[in-house]
Amino acid sequence: MKIHQIIEKTRANGPGTRFCIWVQGCSLQCLGCFNPETHDFDAGYKISVADIFEIIRRDSKELDGISISGGEPLDQAEDVLELISKVKKELKLSIILWTGYDLHELMDFEIYKSFTEYLDLIITGRYEQSLHAPEGLKGSSNQQYIFVSDIYNENDLKEISIAEIQLGDKKIKITGVGSEIVKGWFE
Repeated sequence: MKIHQIIEKTRANGPGTRFCIWVQGCSLQCLGCFNPETHDFDAGYKISVADIFEIIRRDSKELDGISISGGEPLDQAEDVLELISKVKKELKLSIILWTGYDLHELMDFEIYKSFTEYLDLIITGRYEQSLHAPEGLKGSSNQQYIFVSDIYNENDLKEISIAEIQLGDKKIKITGVGSEIVKGWFE
């Protein structure tokens, strides 16, 4: 799997404590995207689905779920499907996925029906810079929540912080959904 970044524990990328994955590569490349550094298919690093799963499994008792963003997760649909099926079947964690595709477009993906078996929430739609209105887990007002299971509802998402600061080994990490601040590791 081609990855841009992983944060093993975050509270700003979905309800509760989450393992967050940003895949590398995006065929949609929305103007004004909050994560343009994830667009280049040649950047990032490779890690096996099995290795990612082991990291999640190791800390699963401290996690409420995983969140997958990007880049565009459906550009790596088979690897993402393999990961979410293992996480849901073996660890029983909730799963949130962002995609730039809208619901109508998702129906054209043959693999999409398999995804819905494992996902709890999908945030759909391209980021529209002219509709920038961060709220909950959406960056622009055109984006939609698709509640696949009954684990979450819209009220659960309104309480999520738009930013989180994590301190690491001589680094500071700023993460969040739709915030006006710069994200990334700073030394």
